[in-house]
Amino acid sequence: MTLDEKVVCLGTNPSVSRLGIHATGHVEGLHGLAQGGPTNWAGRGRKPQATTTFPQTIGLSESWDRHVLNTAGAVEGYEVRYLFQCKKYHQGGMVVRAPNADPGRDPRWRRTEECYGEDPFLNGALAVAFMIGLQGDDPKYWQASFIFNKPLSFFNFF
Repeated sequence: MTLDEKVVCLGTNPSVSRLGIHATGHVEGLHGLAQGGPTNWAGRGRKPQATTTFPQTIGLSESWDRHVLNTAGAVEGYEVRYLFQCKKYHQGGMVVRAPNADPGRDPRWRRTEECYGEDPFLNGALAVAFMIGLQGDDPKYWQASFIFNKPLSFFNFF
């Protein structure tokens, strides 16, 4: 990369067209990729696309099953990559705003349905399972990335 290209990548559009590097945005993905429906998460001028929708995260946590969360993350990661890289759609982004691993202990927060419950161990186990599914199982490349607001060292109990 040239010095000018490196400087441009420090901004909000880190693309280098000469090298075929396309900037990626963020997408909502707490219980499925948000790219369709009446809210038009796809963005201006883009046709909303149907994606897989899972129960709210608090409902998924009631399964107590890491495999279920891992599978949901894998499905979402596949859809994220497909919609972003497919020339027909090329929308969304490769960074998913999920999971929310905050323990839902205070109803005044008013967003407790977006977490996996009150128990820190269950919360961490399910969040890690979802993240691993979202990233995929390729040893070199992630299927998708995620935004996480807690230090991962807290969840190193696997």
